[in-house]
Amino acid sequence: MRVKTTIALLLLACAPVLAQQSPDPAAHSTPPATVPFSEFKVKLEVEKGEFEVRGNLTLAPESDGINLYKEEVEVKVGSFAVTLPAGSFKQDGERTKIRYQGRVGQFDLDVLFRITGRTSYHIKIEGEGGDIGKVSPEDVTVRVGNDAGTATTLTP
Repeated sequence: MRVKTTIALLLLACAPVLAQQSPDPAAHSTPPATVPFSEFKVKLEVEKGEFEVRGNLTLAPESDGINLYKEEVEVKVGSFAVTLPAGSFKQDGERTKIRYQGRVGQFDLDVLFRITGRTSYHIKIEGEGGDIGKVSPEDVTVRVGNDAGTATTLTP
């Protein structure tokens, strides 16, 4: 009887080790690939010490959506680039407006997303107090989570 009890205890002791050798496939999944916006058009105005970007973006059909409250947001304009951590954006009055306002480096930055449809947004990005350097025709990039786009700037 003692031999059966010992074998049973050994099997129970090994069970967690055996379970650890079969990892959960979801625990090692790779992050989702970047999904380009299906549409991303902006206008860029630059004056000494400030810039303003206005435009529209539409998520691609294969997008998993964006959540400005829970995903980091990256903005690049000229040589200016910032990644705002998840939780930086807050609702601004209306339910359809989500905004970040704060100081980033030498810039006072105001980033506004206004929901205009199920998968479409109007964006406005303003920076004041610094220099964005030389601006080329493809100098505006916006990324929210794994959704992103780089736009050819249009003169107003």
